[in-house]
Amino acid sequence: MMRKQDALDESAWGKSRGLDPERPPYPLVRHLLDAAAMALHLWDVYLSENQRVRIAEGTGLGGELERARALAGLCAGLHDIGKLSGFQFCSRHGVQHLSAGLRADSEKMSADRVGHDVAGMAAAAEVLQALGFEEDEELKATQRVAEIIGGHHGRFHRAEDGVSPAFLGGDAWSRQRVAHAVAVHEVLGFPVAPESFKAPAAVLVTGVVILADWLVSQETYLRRRQRELQPSLAEHFRRSQADAPQLLGDAGLAPVPLERKEFAEAYGIIGEPNPLQQSVMDELPTAVGAGERGGILLVTAAPGDGKSETALEAERVLSQRFGTRGYAFLLPTMATSDQMHGRVTKTLLNQSGRDAGLTLVHSTAWLNSAYADEGLEGEAVVTCDGDEAAAGHRRREADMRPQRWLRGSKRPLLAQFAVGTVDQALMAVLPVRHNALRLLALSGKTFIVDEAHAYDPYMQVLLGRLLNWLGAYGVPVVLLSATLPASVSDRLIKEYLQGAGHSTKALRKRVFPAPYPGWLYVDAESGRCAQMSEAQRQEQARARRIRLGLTVERVVHGSQGGPRNRIAVIERLVQPVAEGDGGTALVVCNTVGDAQETYQRLCGKFDRRSHAEGGSVQLLHARFPGDVREERTRDVTDGLGRKGPRPRRRIVVATQVVEQSLDLDADIVISDLAPLSLLLQRAGRCWRHENHWARYGYPEGVGARRGLMGRAWSYSTRWPMAGRCRCSGGRCTPSFCSAPPPGSLRNSRAGPFPSRTMCRHSWKLSTVTASSSTGATPAAPRGRRGWPTRARRRPSGAWPACGLSSARDRLPSLSTCIIWRAKRTSGSCPPGSVPTRSACCAPSFRRTGA
Repeated sequence: MMRKQDALDESAWGKSRGLDPERPPYPLVRHLLDAAAMALHLWDVYLSENQRVRIAEGTGLGGELERARALAGLCAGLHDIGKLSGFQFCSRHGVQHLSAGLRADSEKMSADRVGHDVAGMAAAAEVLQALGFEEDEELKATQRVAEIIGGHHGRFHRAEDGVSPAFLGGDAWSRQRVAHAVAVHEVLGFPVAPESFKAPAAVLVTGVVILADWLVSQETYLRRRQRELQPSLAEHFRRSQADAPQLLGDAGLAPVPLERKEFAEAYGIIGEPNPLQQSVMDELPTAVGAGERGGILLVTAAPGDGKSETALEAERVLSQRFGTRGYAFLLPTMATSDQMHGRVTKTLLNQSGRDAGLTLVHSTAWLNSAYADEGLEGEAVVTCDGDEAAAGHRRREADMRPQRWLRGSKRPLLAQFAVGTVDQALMAVLPVRHNALRLLALSGKTFIVDEAHAYDPYMQVLLGRLLNWLGAYGVPVVLLSATLPASVSDRLIKEYLQGAGHSTKALRKRVFPAPYPGWLYVDAESGRCAQMSEAQRQEQARARRIRLGLTVERVVHGSQGGPRNRIAVIERLVQPVAEGDGGTALVVCNTVGDAQETYQRLCGKFDRRSHAEGGSVQLLHARFPGDVREERTRDVTDGLGRKGPRPRRRIVVATQVVEQSLDLDADIVISDLAPLSLLLQRAGRCWRHENHWARYGYPEGVGARRGLMGRAWSYSTRWPMAGRCRCSGGRCTPSFCSAPPPGSLRNSRAGPFPSRTMCRHSWKLSTVTASSSTGATPAAPRGRRGWPTRARRRPSGAWPACGLSSARDRLPSLSTCIIWRAKRTSGSCPPGSVPTRSACCAPSFRRTGA
């Protein structure tokens, strides 16, 4: 029971800088009530069900979510209790309005400049004891709350970082700290001390406190409340509760439910899901079962197999089961993040998520034209972080703007949907400021990591540590990769399970082999494994079966080497694209210097026009200014992407920025010598969408109808599918069905490459060979095994002679198509039939290495 002289003194201020100087500063107790009200609203609306359960369990209040909610509100309501100290004298305006009683008891206060967060941590024990918290050596709940108070500016402090008693003031200041705490305690319904307070739960509560403090510290809000102070603290608290939804919505943090659509409609993809995606939709819900604490899903498949859409389908299943909201989609580079941001934007719009919070999370996101908001007006957030310091750099850094924490390095992960680079998430487990805020952001989402193989050993260790934390929070995790080593995937899964509570000794006896292609799911609570069914896995393997042949060109760097000079070899290999019938070529260099030199030489030889002038030779690397790189990346992905339009001819010289996650399809891929995993990734840029195009139609653009389009005689081969060639009098005109130059096909025994052409006579396929047109008009085959789908649709009509050299029906036999250099993968090719990739042959992918 407080004595009369212990009545709360509202002259103690909480916010002063940036407010109306003609009025008294904003009272501290009012700011504490604002933060408590916002924390309660964050609990009700922003936190996911999974986060609420984890906090309740971590505080020994499992099944008592209301008590855990009140505790989170109390921590927020006490976060600035350390301002009842020497802090009150760091503002001249604030000192002028301080009561005589507080000023009289300040004569012996030290002049030390100490953060009010550290002061609050030091004073917390006394305050909490007055609220009924009892110190227990085992549970240490008081210590946890003190650490939360001390960490509300983003950095946790040690107990030895305390302050001198003189800075905290005498008895009058001590009584006011208790009075302020009792006022908050009362409006929250007198929450009782928790039975325990584990560190992971304390970190999440710290994140809630930081976010609540930021939201109620916006200058416009404080100025309005400063003008309209309610007569009683109870009325003020009710007003703060009423204001909380608008503050949360204006910050873009209010969750938005999506209208889940069918696969094709959700992702804007023509056609049905492939076997891998269909398996996740059909089999993963059963694999997840009745799990309660999340799980980790590993998806392994070749480049171009639709792993991104597979991950988003998995997120649907996992979020519904484990109560998460949204997802964080993390990638290795800024270029891949920019492209994925665009894809996710379209996906959300397709699912009525226009108002959902979506952020781009990397260091130069503000340069992205699709993400930046140039018209955004800045509004100061009065954080008081640095008020104890003299004017200067630290004070200026304290004046954050919404675009700083809404779109900067701290807030973006808090959005319901976030796309960015993985380093932004890894900072959650590094000793950097506001790492608790990042963990709060990640623990409420499904965590998706693309290209999980692409990180160096240091980042792999950090990723393992982050998975350990996410396992403790029961966060569902999805890892995607085409070339992840089994040892790395096994270690990452075990890190996650250790965080979920499995012992290291028990995990040491287990292995988690990942099927390829396919997926593996491991339940966090039980450690139970489930994987893609064998039938679906085999179907996926058949759908994308490709056998690669490797051709190595020995080259000489520098100005020596003659015809074996590296640039000379590249010029020879791309010459059919630059001077022949056209097509698309991708040259991947290991360094920016090599890429620049290669680009200059190719421009000088083939096309002197610049990128801005529409030149056919383009350069892409990571050292361009942000806006230039964004524009070039967009041009490259538009020209070599799935939807087109395809250019007539295009040579892209790039660095490693194109080898992962970018959705590119080139006819020729030329690579410098690189580790095998990177070569496989680069190979994934060659003929990436051929199966899809063959089934659903090729994109618009002259490059898709004529030109090389697969005459990659140094690299890759393609069976002619859905392009078109113009025919005259039953014969293909040379301008549209011309063969590659003599000698361009190495190891060729029967003729040049078949172009991806289709004679427009009843939509039938034909193949250009070395022999000249005979003029014969063979009968059209009907229902012959091995014909592609389009040919079966229109069986009537005559076949023009396009150099067909087979003995039967003048159709190319397997021996004629030597450019496949194929080993049969399944089935057999009847004499005279057209071999299809799925039935008879696999194209070769012949690389040129340095």
